[in-house]
Amino acid sequence: YGRGPIENYQDRKNAAFIGRYKTTVTEMAEHYLRAQTMGGRCDTNWMTLSDIHGKGIKITSIDKTFDFSALHYTDKDLWETKYSHSLSDIYRPEIVINIDCIQRGLGNASCGPGPRPQYEIKPNMVYEYSFWMAPLEYSHIEIYFQFSCKFERLNSKTESSLSLFNLPRKQNHIYSSRTLISTTVGSTKD
Repeated sequence: YGRGPIENYQDRKNAAFIGRYKTTVTEMAEHYLRAQTMGGRCDTNWMTLSDIHGKGIKITSIDKTFDFSALHYTDKDLWETKYSHSLSDIYRPEIVINIDCIQRGLGNASCGPGPRPQYEIKPNMVYEYSFWMAPLEYSHIEIYFQFSCKFERLNSKTESSLSLFNLPRKQNHIYSSRTLISTTVGSTKD
């Protein structure tokens, strides 16, 4: 439940209305001349990914909406591929899900200015979001994972951390075990 049915981003969403949409991961791919990150959907409250038997996952926002893409390509593969006619060479059978707390606006940098200031990721600012992830095929068993993510851009260096909470529910009590995964995402291009 979020913006669709077309690809949309924070500075490109006026024609993408809030609603409930159904598509395939393959149909989320766009065919630009130059291979690039694609298929984004923003302002998402919840999403499900399932196979033809209804097995899959549901991801639900907790504190604010999230942006996502689901593709058969990694961002790194797309970055390293020059033209979209080569996408079949980097196709993966698995689904690569990106769940974004924030994403820089697109602007029009290919033939004009970059994003407006309100769509930039601001340096020295912390962005946080949380979401639940639960299996669809075990809806009668209450198994939930809560992810709390923190994103901080420090000048040209981007830091990201992910906290994973395993939250089995029992009579309205939540028990948690916590694992913290911290990683450096990489450098941004200024």
